[in-house]
Amino acid sequence: MPRKRSTELRYNTHRKRNSHSDDVCDFCNFTVELKQIVAETKHFWISDNIFPYDLWDDHEVAEHLIVVPKQHTESIQTFGTEQKTEFVDILGAYETDGYSIYARAPSNKSKTVPHQHTHLIKLQGTAKRIRIHTVKPYFLWYK
Repeated sequence: MPRKRSTELRYNTHRKRNSHSDDVCDFCNFTVELKQIVAETKHFWISDNIFPYDLWDDHEVAEHLIVVPKQHTESIQTFGTEQKTEFVDILGAYETDGYSIYARAPSNKSKTVPHQHTHLIKLQGTAKRIRIHTVKPYFLWYK
């Protein structure tokens, strides 16, 4: 799930700036006035990801959205019946439009935002060849 270097640097700066406060939840501050909000339902925001992935499943990403519950929660398990129905309806509509769906479990070590959110990722083009070196010099290469 690599990002462009410039996007990753912006993301890391953002995380460092907000990591010192337990009160800060990026997603709890969403409002309909935010430019990245593309749709709103009773229980969820659908938003452009401001730190999108550039590759997913070895393909370039055409669009990267996220589905964010309006109420703070760390897990889909805590959704009420109405929220679950609305959530599945949203995912079904985007899946029909060709989006892949991905969410990390609350215990996932790579999850950086505790507020549950689900990625909607639309791919483009053909698969890229990827090479990752895990010894010095470290680099990520894709073509």
